[in-house]
Amino acid sequence: MQIIRKISRLLVLLLIWQCDTPTNVDPEFKNYFIRFYGGNGNHFAEDVLLTPAGRLIILGNVNYSPSTNRMYLIIATLEGDVIVEKPLGGINEAARDIEPVTAGPEAGNFVILSNVRKNADDSLAIRLTVINSEGDSLRSYYYNSLKSQEGFSVTPLSNGGYFIGGRTTDTDPDPSAGNVDLALIGLVDKEDELVVSVRPDFSIEYIRRIGGSTEGACIKILQGASSYYFTGYSDRLDGTEAGIASNYEHNFNFRVFTTNPASVPNTVSGTPDQPEILKSIAQSSTGTFMALGTRLTNPSRPYAALLTSTFSLIDAGILPLSAEGYEAVHVAPSGGSRFLVALNRIGAGNRSDIWVGRLTSEFVIDFQKAIGGPNTDDRVSRVMELPGGDVLVLATMDITNQRKIALIKLRPNGNF
Repeated sequence: MQIIRKISRLLVLLLIWQCDTPTNVDPEFKNYFIRFYGGNGNHFAEDVLLTPAGRLIILGNVNYSPSTNRMYLIIATLEGDVIVEKPLGGINEAARDIEPVTAGPEAGNFVILSNVRKNADDSLAIRLTVINSEGDSLRSYYYNSLKSQEGFSVTPLSNGGYFIGGRTTDTDPDPSAGNVDLALIGLVDKEDELVVSVRPDFSIEYIRRIGGSTEGACIKILQGASSYYFTGYSDRLDGTEAGIASNYEHNFNFRVFTTNPASVPNTVSGTPDQPEILKSIAQSSTGTFMALGTRLTNPSRPYAALLTSTFSLIDAGILPLSAEGYEAVHVAPSGGSRFLVALNRIGAGNRSDIWVGRLTSEFVIDFQKAIGGPNTDDRVSRVMELPGGDVLVLATMDITNQRKIALIKLRPNGNF
C-alpha cells in the first residue's frame, strides 16, 4: 500500500501538470485532489453519494480473478480520507447503483442495486441490499422472476416503495402498438425494457416488460408530484417509420405514467438514421431535465435532450465538442438550469481520458476539464456538485497495471 500511495502521489502531480497550465495550478491538495482506493485486485468505480452527515459513500466492484467479483464499499470524508473500506455482498455480484431511502421502514438507510451472476453465463438476477450509514449490510432481497433480469437503477419512492429499471432477455413483443413481427423482417428480439415495482416490504408489486424492439433498457424511473417519469432507450419504431429492418435504430424513450409505463404514449428523441443510447438523466433546480447518451457513430458523439418539468421535449442534439470520439456516462444538476456532464474521451487504442464539463440549458459549455495519464485507460463513472460549488468526480484509473477507484475533487471552475 505504501508503494501504491507513493505512485499515486506521483501520478497526481503528472495529471495536474498535464491538465493545467502553471497559472492555474494550486497545490492545495487537501481540498482539491485525486485520491485512489483499493487493495489487491482490480477495482472499478460505480456510484457515489453525499450523506446528510457530510460523508461520501462510494460504491464500486473488485475483481480478484476472472471468476471472482464482489461489490466494494468506501465511506470517506469530503477530503477523501477513508472511514470504512471493504468488500460487500456475495461472489459474482456487481454493484450498479446506490440511493438514499427517505420514506418507509428503511428511511435513513441506503439501498444498493446489484446484479448477481446465475449458473448460465448470460443469466442474471437482481439484488437489493440495505445498508446503514456505517456501511453495515442490514438485509437483502433477491429477484429472480425471469430467465434473466439486469438492473440499471433503483429509485426509492415517497411511499416507501421502489422502482427498478433495467432490461430482460425474456422478450415480450408488443403487437398492440402496431409493430411488425420482428422475425418476419429478419430481426431477433434480444431484450426488452424492464420496470419492476417493489413494495415497502421489498415484495414485488408488478413486473412490466416493454417490447416491440430488438434491444432496449429502462435507464431510470423518476418521481414527479403526481406521476412517474420513465426514461430509457430502444430501437422500437416510433410510429412514423415503416416496418423494415433498417429503421430499427436506437432512440431515447420518455413516458409519463401513474401505474403502467407500457400503457402510455412514448416520446422519442433521436435522429431517424442514427442510433442513440441513453445513459443518464438529471433534473435541474429550475425543473428542467437533461437526458444524456451516446450516438453510436464512428467516432461516437455525446447526444443530449432537454425536457420541461412535465417531460415535454424542448431540444436535442450533439454536444459542441472536439472531433474525438466520446462515450456519455453521467449528467448531474449544477445550480440554476445548468448541468454537469461526465464523458469518456476515446483516444488511440480505445484508451480513454476523463472529460468533465458544465453546460447551460442551451448546450453552451461553461467549463471543460480533461483528466488522464499518458497511455492509460481512465474512465469516469459519476460527477456531482457539492454544497458550495466544488465538483466531485468518481472514476476508474490505471495505476501500475491495476485498476483503482479514483475520487477527484475540483474547484467550481473545474481546476485543481
